[in-house]
Amino acid sequence: MARNLLEVGVFAAVSLFCTPLAAAPQFLGFPANNYNPYKSALISTVLDHEVPHDLTQARLPFNQATTLGPYGHSNGILSFTGELFVATATYPNKDDGCYPKPANAHQTSAWGATLASLYYGTGAGKSPPDLCTDRVALNYDDHPGYDYLVPRDTPVHPAYAGSIIFSKCIETFSNSSASDICEQYGAVAVDHGNGFVTQYMHMRNLNYGMAKNGFNQSVPTSWTLGTVYHTAPTTIGDHLHFEVLQRRAKTVDPNHYYSRKNYYIVDPYGYNTASYYGDNLLSKPGCLWATGCHY
Repeated sequence: MARNLLEVGVFAAVSLFCTPLAAAPQFLGFPANNYNPYKSALISTVLDHEVPHDLTQARLPFNQATTLGPYGHSNGILSFTGELFVATATYPNKDDGCYPKPANAHQTSAWGATLASLYYGTGAGKSPPDLCTDRVALNYDDHPGYDYLVPRDTPVHPAYAGSIIFSKCIETFSNSSASDICEQYGAVAVDHGNGFVTQYMHMRNLNYGMAKNGFNQSVPTSWTLGTVYHTAPTTIGDHLHFEVLQRRAKTVDPNHYYSRKNYYIVDPYGYNTASYYGDNLLSKPGCLWATGCHY
């Protein structure tokens, strides 16, 4: 496959086992053609800024008791725009629940324009009906990435050039250390050589190239990682799950380079630091989209 020489050259000299270089801001493209990260009605589930960014926590991020909040089911979802949504009697506290935005001393119940435009929700078939729809409620607690409503079989490309990791994916969802768990979700992860890794889930027609048996496939942004589907142990609607992880700035055992303990969860949209509400993901490194921030 013909490749952009600059894209490939950036990674040719990068050792997978060295301390990452300082990350250049705003380097990510959107992983699906003809879409952009601010397309209206694109998001069905947001990244919860109440999820702990530090993956060294013993039990993370799901299946934790509410009493362990804010690092468990914290009874709330904090959006990248700084808007807080919390559980109510109608919208009970649980990991995959839907949370409305209440009026309080620090915010009104009205959604901010950016979030209202981006969020479509997943209300169809819910009980009671119309949960998690636009301007009603967000979902779900402790979600470590974004779910994008991209049509079935849309090709998924690396958000930036890099190398497919030999273990295919990093366990951000599971307490298990088994290497095949996130692959059940149709997952591929790409190391971009600048301290960041992006993960893509719920795909089919996966294309690892030579990224097996310890070999790493260098991939430009034109490479097709797979196509959008609903691959998972349980049936869910078609969408692309997208995560961004940042390598911890310390030397690690190369045998565990792809362990989740070596990463922070980060939000490619950054965070509105003017918000009253604290951000457990931290505001750094800020917005990573090449198109910039729009809030």
